[in-house]
Amino acid sequence: MKKVMNKIPAIILSLSCLASFTKTLAGSPPAVLWIYHGASDSSPAIGPDGTIYLAGVGGLHAVAPNGTNKWIFPQDATSTAPAVAPDGTIYFGSHNSKFYAVSPDGSLKWSYTVDTNTLVYIDSSPALAPDRTIYFAAQASLFALAASGSKKWEVYIGDVRTSSPVIAPDGTIYVGSEEFHKLLALNPDGSQKWEFQAPSSVSLSPALGADGTIYFATASGGPLFAVSAAGAELWHNDGNFLYGSPSLGKDGTLYIGSARDLGLFAINSVGATNWEAAAAGSNPNMTAPTTAAIDASGMIYYTASNSLFALHPNGVTEWVFTAGTSSTSPTIGPDGTIYVGLGCCLYALQGTNKLASSAWPKFRQNLRNTGKVEKPSLRQPQKRSDGGFQFQLQGEFGQGYTVQGSTNLNTWTSLTSFVATTVPMDIVDSTATNFPVRFYRASSP
Repeated sequence: MKKVMNKIPAIILSLSCLASFTKTLAGSPPAVLWIYHGASDSSPAIGPDGTIYLAGVGGLHAVAPNGTNKWIFPQDATSTAPAVAPDGTIYFGSHNSKFYAVSPDGSLKWSYTVDTNTLVYIDSSPALAPDRTIYFAAQASLFALAASGSKKWEVYIGDVRTSSPVIAPDGTIYVGSEEFHKLLALNPDGSQKWEFQAPSSVSLSPALGADGTIYFATASGGPLFAVSAAGAELWHNDGNFLYGSPSLGKDGTLYIGSARDLGLFAINSVGATNWEAAAAGSNPNMTAPTTAAIDASGMIYYTASNSLFALHPNGVTEWVFTAGTSSTSPTIGPDGTIYVGLGCCLYALQGTNKLASSAWPKFRQNLRNTGKVEKPSLRQPQKRSDGGFQFQLQGEFGQGYTVQGSTNLNTWTSLTSFVATTVPMDIVDSTATNFPVRFYRASSP
């Protein structure tokens, strides 16, 4: 495909990018590492090489880890959060009826047109399955596309706009029906497993617990529901106009915002409210809270309107960073850097802790926004000239991994533990010459 050249100015100056800190406790606010102007229309995704992708002025922006522009892929307006595959392919929808697959160099791989007769806004964030199937909602259907861009199937789920699917470890796809007020569970072939009736539109991304529980709220600010993998209600919390896509801490605590006062709720695993954070404001013109991102120390970061809030696990506010007029869900890079869209800009704030290793620590679960729990995989085995064995570990950039070896699948010994500084990582087992048979497995916290 023809390389898409960056003919759109990457630096767009605006007074709305001026920022200020509000210090509410003794702790020092984080330093601003850099500001990228012209992109903040979606929650950012971080690719295997550390590149940050998000929608903005003129198209999809690729931003290097130092804050400089790499390229801009021109396309119509979109607010969907992009998702990045293990090979670096970026997937996202647009407001011109097209769903795109773009290579890491900014060139078009393919596009799929949802409807040739009607203009369709695709604001659903895609979910990427282990078999490379791409799922997204548009118009009144859930679509499944192959990695080549061809349609595998399309299932009618009722009118949708922002409803985004997620994928369970067993391959089940969960997606909300905005028109029929339901949470749907579908098999990988598109057939329906079950449906759960909600009191109002289900238009946001669910979150999945470690035990398979599905958590979601309704668009009207109704209850937060916990539904089992079999489709039965476990509990619901009426809260105070709960709204958004929830995230989960390491101890199973759920965090979700309130559209009424822009505060943040902490709800435990049995549905009781632990605390509500200090309200961010009550201006009816201010936007509702976004999905929180949780770091390894338990600190919680969320935005409401034009501010990023940092909260301790007990709900006490540490600091507030204010800029611009709107906001997106934050994410936390492998080195602890906090990335957030505020106003016209993407901000990189200095942090110290990476993303929490919980079941669902942020919007769309992981740095690549794939909408599922990313498990490590081992591939491309090769015998070395010295008799050892070499293979690759495919995982998440910045994630810690342990690789173990075995000769009988019963007794396992650790070969190496490391943090992935690049993806994939090359692993060498120089002791393989001592064993007639060798098995390997990888795990992460």
